[in-house]
Amino acid sequence: MSLVARFNRMVTSWLRAMPLGNGTHPRTLRDAAVARRVANEVERGAHRGRYVGVQFYVFEGEVALIGTVARQRDADALAARLERVPGVVGVISHLQVVEGILGTHRPPPDDAP
Repeated sequence: MSLVARFNRMVTSWLRAMPLGNGTHPRTLRDAAVARRVANEVERGAHRGRYVGVQFYVFEGEVALIGTVARQRDADALAARLERVPGVVGVISHLQVVEGILGTHRPPPDDAP
């Protein structure tokens, strides 16, 4: 199954699992706790200037990442870090790598026209 299909399935399932009325589904409470831990990790990397605008969704312990990073290694490092967060069962990354953001622009080589 493709990443996009998995993400769409996850979001659809999440919407179906939302509680009605004032009740709170236990799965929702677990996901909220995982989301708080994930948010701490995402903020930690954002303060170091590694990425901007990274958003995430948590459903049944699976984390979907959306946003922009400066380098592929930043995307890989974030996904690896989040996989170690207690309660996370998997990470689906939809992060885009955009060279030149966040001060990562490299000057052209000396022989460039």
